[in-house]
Amino acid sequence: MIVAILLAATGVALYVFVPPQMQGRAEEALALRARSTAEYLVESARDGVIRRSRTSTQKAAEMATLERDLVYAVVVGERGEVLASAFPGIETNSNWEEASATFRNADLQEATAAVVQNEWVAATVFVGLSRGSLEASMKKDRQLVAGFSIFLILLALGTGFGVFQMERLRSTAEEWQQRHKSVRLQAGNLYSSVKSHRQNERSLKQSESKYKSLFESTMASAMADLEELNRHLEKRKSDLEHEVVVRKKAEVSLRRYTERLQLLNAVERSLLEGKSVEESAELALKLAIGLVSASRMTLVESDMSRGIAWIVGMKSDVLQGRKVGDDVPFSEVQTVADILHCADLEAKEVLLDTEKALLAEGVKSYVDIPMVVRDEVVGVLCMQSLEAQAFSDEHFSIGRDVADLLAIGVHRSRLDEERQLYEKELVLARDRAEDMARLKTAFLTNMSHEIRTPISGIMGFSQVLHDEVDPGLREFTGLIQESAHRLLSTINSVLELARLESGKDGIEISRVDLADQVRDLVTGLEPLARRKSLSLCFDDPGHAVWCELDTACVERIVTNLVDNGVKFTDGGGVRVSVSHHDGRAMLTIADTGVGISADFLPRLFDDFRQENMDANREHEGSGLGLAVTKKLVDRLGGRIAIESEKGVGTTVYVDFPLADQFDDEARPAKKVLLVSAGADAAEYLATLGGSDFDISVVATPKEGVVLVTGGGWDAVIIDVNSGAPHEIEEAARRMGRELGPNRVLAIATQIIPRDPGRLLEAGFSRFIEQPFQPGKLTLALVEAVSARASLGVGEAEGSGAPVETRIAPPPPPEMELDLPTFDEEERRVHAKAPDRPANASPGIRGEAPRKEATHGTESAT
Repeated sequence: MIVAILLAATGVALYVFVPPQMQGRAEEALALRARSTAEYLVESARDGVIRRSRTSTQKAAEMATLERDLVYAVVVGERGEVLASAFPGIETNSNWEEASATFRNADLQEATAAVVQNEWVAATVFVGLSRGSLEASMKKDRQLVAGFSIFLILLALGTGFGVFQMERLRSTAEEWQQRHKSVRLQAGNLYSSVKSHRQNERSLKQSESKYKSLFESTMASAMADLEELNRHLEKRKSDLEHEVVVRKKAEVSLRRYTERLQLLNAVERSLLEGKSVEESAELALKLAIGLVSASRMTLVESDMSRGIAWIVGMKSDVLQGRKVGDDVPFSEVQTVADILHCADLEAKEVLLDTEKALLAEGVKSYVDIPMVVRDEVVGVLCMQSLEAQAFSDEHFSIGRDVADLLAIGVHRSRLDEERQLYEKELVLARDRAEDMARLKTAFLTNMSHEIRTPISGIMGFSQVLHDEVDPGLREFTGLIQESAHRLLSTINSVLELARLESGKDGIEISRVDLADQVRDLVTGLEPLARRKSLSLCFDDPGHAVWCELDTACVERIVTNLVDNGVKFTDGGGVRVSVSHHDGRAMLTIADTGVGISADFLPRLFDDFRQENMDANREHEGSGLGLAVTKKLVDRLGGRIAIESEKGVGTTVYVDFPLADQFDDEARPAKKVLLVSAGADAAEYLATLGGSDFDISVVATPKEGVVLVTGGGWDAVIIDVNSGAPHEIEEAARRMGRELGPNRVLAIATQIIPRDPGRLLEAGFSRFIEQPFQPGKLTLALVEAVSARASLGVGEAEGSGAPVETRIAPPPPPEMELDLPTFDEEERRVHAKAPDRPANASPGIRGEAPRKEATHGTESAT
């Protein structure tokens, strides 16, 4: 019973304690690999860093791609710029602190090492390895340990049951011994009775015959019972002796089975730890040769495709012959998946050449077990003995298990070699694809330049001809101008597509009222709809919808979508709306046009893709409008979806994340205190707040301090002319301490010289001069009440500069594009087109001036 308990406890202990130890060792091995890779890259990149050779440094970094599970390996300069990278998503000269944000949530094992020159750190190597393969291997280890633990528990249950049966047999034997003692006691009593009867012979003579017969019968019965009991005890003794022999055999079998499991576990652990086939084979043969009673065990690996074979492992106690690493003639290697066995070579009549060689070495019996992977023989395990009939079925089973495990190791080794070759091919293919992408971008850029330059002359001189030719010929000059505008629009779309694909579009993010901008854009596009007698309506949400967007991108998105809606609509109109729901702003453009077939919708955003590609199609276009729109929406963090029915119309949905300050439901007005001695200015500022701000006015800074101390205020605006400078500064400090940082604004209702730096030191977050622009002042108030105003001083409002906008981090260096702007003749042509809305934004940085909305990008359909 103690053995059963120990076995069960061992199984539980294995399941509880072994997996964490294996996990720790695997993590230590992964960390060691990461550190070794980083130190190796330091030595490889040291010469390139010291000589400031980017090429040498890049080559050194690319050597890290040979390391399995590599996620990234970069060499970072002392200023934080990336000098070399083995990861395609990290470009050289980029900031490593920003680029590394991509891997912060990934499950990685990271390591760093410094390139030191003359006791200063010239560069730092960062390496990250994936933990995915570690987790996969640990999962298999846990399953194996769990299976072995279950086996030990089941073995403990069997042992306990055997002990229980032994106890039952022992109790039965004791019961029969008690019965034997009772019979003997009974016989003694009978003898005592006989003595008593003899003493009383006179009195018993009359009943002598009667009791004599009774006594004889009783004695006969008792002796018969005793004999039967003796026979039963002898049988039980024989059974017990047989059971002891069986248990001893079971113990031997259990011990051999345990040794067999230890052998298989050791080989499997060696393979899981990533050791080579030679190391695993040496361990397996060292442990197995004693279990199978072999004089020599040899592992031969073969490659049937190349017709070669070689020895990868050998263990010999007596025999000498080939050694590890020697080649084996392929004709001697087994190529079939059957076990070859000879129990006695001397008794065999016909011997093969290989068998004759074995017999000459003294081998009398052998077993060749093939190693098979996916019906392919990858090697053979040879077991040889100097004794005949040396191998039993158990030895065959052990050999098959070892051969199967080593076959897996051989197969994994070959897969690793194939994977390395495949990875090299992938790297070459990636390099070729990147070269093709660069060639495409350069081709589009050069062709755009070569075409736009003559178009500028065509547009300019066509306008001159249009003004000077006879009225009867102006129809032809108008067609020239229209065709030139279409061609220029196509070139602009191709150029913008190339810029977006390269990721160098120079987007600048600022706070935008999406509803206000779309309203102005729709107003500017109304002449385009009127030319086709269509209606163009905008559903005003009635409140601001604040988003973090690029105004130029929004303008291009709205212009493209409305232009498509008008172009493909012959009757009815186009309806534009802006709404918000669940933290996102929704822009909807619906038309009553020709619609799009369901089969074409999945390819709607492909480059140069149109539903009707015939030369005589009704609607002209390059098929880039929606492709460019989709890329712009993606760059702004938005989503786009289209619903359409042929002959009914099309609806386009574009949504963007709302800014932090926007609430879905109507929110209470923010309380703003205005400190100003001028009644006119105070009345004007109070009207600017509208329903979003509740502006209260006091005349002096002292009154303002008293009210702010009472609490309940979201922001304060102080007119710097409402008191003495020291009073204004003291009031700002006290209000800033009460309200918190970035909530106190300074304004000047008269243009007087002030020191902005001194105002900032006093506690003001921003200084604004007249004349006030309502939209920008409202934006400043929104940021102030949200405690998000940045500590900076905007330029004078009178200069037309913005109060302050938040700019996205600068993009990577742009391509050197030769993009000429329109000449004077082209500007005169554009001057005759409908005016751009007053608040329309300029184009994306680096792009030529946009043409008017009447020449928008063509639709993909």
